[in-house]
Amino acid sequence: MQLRDNDIKVNDEPKLMLEHSTERNHCISVEDLNIALLLKGVVSYFLVSKPPKEEYESSSFDDRIVLTYYSAAWDPHTTRLGKAEEARLDYHGNKLEQKVKKISRILSTIYAIPS
Repeated sequence: MQLRDNDIKVNDEPKLMLEHSTERNHCISVEDLNIALLLKGVVSYFLVSKPPKEEYESSSFDDRIVLTYYSAAWDPHTTRLGKAEEARLDYHGNKLEQKVKKISRILSTIYAIPS
């Protein structure tokens, strides 16, 4: 959920459950990179390791991909996401139609006539 909240695409449906799968299935897509996901039981994951301090410090910022927030702003107990989800569903759990709010503006010009 944190990845999605950080605008990272997460395709977590396993390839074995798809009739026609591609490299874009069961992966995390960020920028032009697809990180393939593996399964352990029913949990999707990918292997990571912490690089040595020297390697991290000598790497370019352009070579890094950030998947999470820089700050501790992420709160897995927040009610924000649940409220946002509920606001988009009716009492049957169906997605509500998004109403487009029309805004009309009147543009007027007032000229002062010197007396």
